[in-house]
Amino acid sequence: MIFVNDRCYWCEMPIFKTAPNTDWIHDSALGRFETCSFHPIAFDIVKHSQTGQKAPHQTEQEVHLIIKSDYFRNKHKQNQPLRKVDDNVIMLRNNAKSTSRKAAEKVLPKTGSIRRAVFDFIIANGGATDYQLEAYLNGKHQTISASRRSLVVDGLLVDSGRTVKNAAGNDCIVWVTASMLQGQLALNV
Repeated sequence: MIFVNDRCYWCEMPIFKTAPNTDWIHDSALGRFETCSFHPIAFDIVKHSQTGQKAPHQTEQEVHLIIKSDYFRNKHKQNQPLRKVDDNVIMLRNNAKSTSRKAAEKVLPKTGSIRRAVFDFIIANGGATDYQLEAYLNGKHQTISASRRSLVVDGLLVDSGRTVKNAAGNDCIVWVTASMLQGQLALNV
C-alpha cells in the first residue's frame, strides 16, 4: 500500500512511502531500491564515480529542511548574541535616508511589543505569512515585515519551506519558529 508519493531530489526518480516513518522507496523493473545512487554521500560529483556508501532518497522539502537546520546550528555555534523576542530592535542600512532614520527612531520604543505580537501569532497558528501578520495585527507592511525580519536575523524565526497564496494570488513564505522547524525535521527523520 502506497502512503505518499514524491520525487527524489537527487536522482529525480518517483519515490513512495508505505508508512509515515519509513524510508522512501524507488520501484523499477529491476526491483525496489531504498538507497539513492546520486545522493552526495553515494556519488562523488567531482570524480563522477560511486563512493561505495549508501544514502537514502530524499524529497526537495527534506533537503531544504536539512540545509536550514544546518545553517541555524552553525549560526548558533558561533555564539552570535541573540536578542530576546521582547527586545526593542530597529534595522537600518548604513546609507538609510534621514527620513527613514527618524521613522525608525519614532517606532523604536514599540518594536519589542510588535516583535512579541508577531512571534506569538506565529506560534499560535503554527506559522504565518507577512500578509497574515499584517491583517491580524492591523499594521503597516513596513513595520510588520521589519519586525518579522529582525526575528529572522536573531534566529528566532525561519522560512518553513512552504508558501501560501495571498489575496493577489502571489506566493508568500510561511514563517515558523526555529523550534517548529526542528520539530518538522524530527518527524521526517
